[in-house]
Amino acid sequence: MANRSYLYTTDNYTANDDEFTALGLSEYAHEISYLHQLMVAYDAKSIKSLIFDEDEETAVVADFEKGKKLVIDYLKMVQALVPDLMEEGFDGFVDDTIAFLNNRKEKYALLELGEIYDLDDEEVKVQHEEFFNENRNISRVAVENLLERFNKGEVNADNLSEDDEEILSVLADEELTGFWSETLYYDLSGIE
Repeated sequence: MANRSYLYTTDNYTANDDEFTALGLSEYAHEISYLHQLMVAYDAKSIKSLIFDEDEETAVVADFEKGKKLVIDYLKMVQALVPDLMEEGFDGFVDDTIAFLNNRKEKYALLELGEIYDLDDEEVKVQHEEFFNENRNISRVAVENLLERFNKGEVNADNLSEDDEEILSVLADEELTGFWSETLYYDLSGIE
């Protein structure tokens, strides 16, 4: 097992449909990327995996356009407020992200988490409920609140709180090289 979280876009997330396809968007090793969390922030549903035959729900499907906007707004805010914190090439990553995500027109973002849950001894159901009901929402609310203050001009690089800096610095610990890719370990595109 590769122990990754997998992010796709799709217009339909019902595996029983003969027309089901999903296009690769990103995969991240050994943990759930913060950007993956933000991509499934809105109108989310917990569903069974479309990759693995599991009894428990281990995937999340959400509104792609809303998640895309949140990711792009977050990256632009990081770029504006803490440019020195990020590695060289972050500006290019932001530009690539915007271009890559804007090329997608599907309705939903699909996040597959089964392999990540297998890394922990805790029950899969408990891990998924925690991610779906708590972690995903905490990330979204934190970013939304900071974005609101940023857009109102209430926060700038000189008056960041410790909480603000923590939200903005999450990506400094993530591997962003090759982050966006149509080619994932599990191909759900339906293309042979």
